[in-house]
Amino acid sequence: MDTPSLPEITPPSTDSNRKFILILTGLGIMLTACVCMVIVAAVGIYQMGATTMQATAEAEETETARSNARATAVAASAQATAEAKLNWPVVFDDNFVNADDWCEGEDSGRFADTNLYVSGGKYRWFAQAKDGVIWWCTPEAGMVSDFSVTVDARQVSGTVNSDFGLVLRMDANGNYYYFGVSETSTVSDQGSFSFQVRYKEKWETILDWTPTTAVRLGDTNQLQALVEGEHFELYINGELVGTAESDRVQTGEAGVAIELYDKGDVAAFEFDNFELRSPETLKKP
Repeated sequence: MDTPSLPEITPPSTDSNRKFILILTGLGIMLTACVCMVIVAAVGIYQMGATTMQATAEAEETETARSNARATAVAASAQATAEAKLNWPVVFDDNFVNADDWCEGEDSGRFADTNLYVSGGKYRWFAQAKDGVIWWCTPEAGMVSDFSVTVDARQVSGTVNSDFGLVLRMDANGNYYYFGVSETSTVSDQGSFSFQVRYKEKWETILDWTPTTAVRLGDTNQLQALVEGEHFELYINGELVGTAESDRVQTGEAGVAIELYDKGDVAAFEFDNFELRSPETLKKP
């Protein structure tokens, strides 16, 4: 019986194995190269981004520094200008040895009973309100348009429903501005200030009552107003607390004033070291 013959199995050639291995190796190398390229590209993009961010930050920092420098220069210029105007020539001053140039004596008017007198180098005011009232007095000095006026003021006693301050540009028709300062405000332990104009027998608020730490409660406060054209700057104890623009009243006298809010309010005040500076010559009303 013949034995069936088995088909002969030919083993893969060595050359084919080598080619396969070479292909796999090549693919591995290519894949590795691609990964490396991706990594290098990513690093490059990151570095470019970081460089761009750094450059942007440096540019912003430089621009901020320039803006700050410009702001500082503008502020310094404005301060120098303000100081120059606050140091205009003195055209009238009074440390109240007497009341020769001021209102003096007792008066019983429609809105208040008052007594104004000089004692101990202070210009002293006592007032009892018959209604809400602003009581003012300007010295017999003269009228000016542009000026700086300063006074030391204090409420000695009486109601907290009150304030004291400066009248500005009081004209012959009874129009004037009032810079008022109070030792009370909506904020605890702070005073406040306001700026108003009395024009054609009506009050207009320019700056409403604003709390400020510049007010020294229970003590003397130096009040100062710089008036030039339509521009007003208001100072308390050397601190600029407010600025405003108004063309209602063009020229007039400067003086002092007090305000009581309600009927029956009683208070005492004192003023000292009144000083008026101006580049102009005083004009008689």
